[in-house]
Amino acid sequence: MSGWTTERLRVEVHLANRRVLRGEVHLQAGSRLHGGPERPEEMLNREEPFFALVLDEGHPLFIAKEHVLYLQLPPQPAIDDPDRALAAHRFELELELSDGSVQEGIVMSELPPDRPRALDFLNASRGFIAVWAPDGVRVVNARYLRLASPAAGLPRA
Repeated sequence: MSGWTTERLRVEVHLANRRVLRGEVHLQAGSRLHGGPERPEEMLNREEPFFALVLDEGHPLFIAKEHVLYLQLPPQPAIDDPDRALAAHRFELELELSDGSVQEGIVMSELPPDRPRALDFLNASRGFIAVWAPDGVRVVNARYLRLASPAAGLPRA
């Protein structure tokens, strides 16, 4: 593994069985999709079925992605690449997950010009999607989305 450069990010992993794990994930220092480091949703959307979480106690734990409801991250900017931000569609959504929890926030996606609606975004969502809210970012497993609607009353960034 020498030669691999990663960046650590503190997260809470919320599993489908309501268990919550706290620790750090390792993100690649460079992304294949854009300039800058890998984002958590990119790590979760890689083909590998498991990812590593280093627990607060220092022990590694290998987690099956299919059982992750969402990752809770600290607050961060939605898109820090100005060119990407101009091309992205922004949707304010309320997402109800299969456990009954509701995640409200902003999702951003670079959709084809003929598919600019929130419904198009949801239908194209596979794997994990990032949802930005004032208290942090949640990277939600689209497999556990039960329903979605436009969010009312979200504070503007």
